[in-house]
Amino acid sequence: MILVMVLIPSVGVERNYSQRWVRIGSFMFQPSEVVKLGMILYFVAMYAKK
Repeated sequence: MILVMVLIPSVGVERNYSQRWVRIGSFMFQPSEVVKLGMILYFVAMYAKK
């Protein structure tokens, strides 16, 4: 869901001819970085259970 936010015109921001950034107030971030961190935490938790 967070990766689809860049496609919403009022949320997604175009930088250097690509729309990869999300603006929330004055804060801008790339959703892909949040997803990368989430996947790392998910796999760590999955392997910790084993």
